[in-house]
Amino acid sequence: MLDDYEVPAGDYNWVRLMVSAEQDGVMDSYLTDDNGAQTEIYVPSGSQRGLQLVSGFTVMAGTTTDFTIDFDLRKSLTNPNGQDGIKLNPALRLIDNAQYGTITGTIDGNLITETCADASINDGAVYAFTGTDATLADTSGAETDPLTTALVSYDTETAAYTYELGFMPVGDYTLAYTCQNAEDAPEAVDEIMFNGSANVTMVSGETATQDFIAQPD
Repeated sequence: MLDDYEVPAGDYNWVRLMVSAEQDGVMDSYLTDDNGAQTEIYVPSGSQRGLQLVSGFTVMAGTTTDFTIDFDLRKSLTNPNGQDGIKLNPALRLIDNAQYGTITGTIDGNLITETCADASINDGAVYAFTGTDATLADTSGAETDPLTTALVSYDTETAAYTYELGFMPVGDYTLAYTCQNAEDAPEAVDEIMFNGSANVTMVSGETATQDFIAQPD
């Protein structure tokens, strides 16, 4: 979005993205579903305030600092009852490209078969919570929300169910798998069940692996 843009050295508190996403019937921002139908996406007061990222950062003198803005669409997009269009909430993360890694893994097919009502429609998702042995909770706009989530998909080349959590800042995380992710509305408290959890430590520039395996009865 910004390439080789020069700014004074120092500490910055936030970044604001100006977007064309007013609720005006103009399809400058929109979502396309599997059938090709388009629905307008809007940001409340977006033309005035834009999308503000409140993650602070520091720019050192004489250096280049690279960041990535990560959108978690499962947390960002909501469809308010009785309203036209889809609302985009500012669920964005600003990540320092020098301080992140990736978490990948597989989900045991037996675990999916045992816990998913219809594995042909939904293979579940992996939720990443900040901290070790964190409280497992749904996405509801609370402090207990996951930092991010990743959908599980079937890899035809490896014949395995896989997931990937990208741009994870350095630190400790609790990962949990659920097959009830489709029932998790981002603006409501939902009772969802997690099937297995694990602690993972993220080291800069590395890829951590965490698999989820069905437990014997």
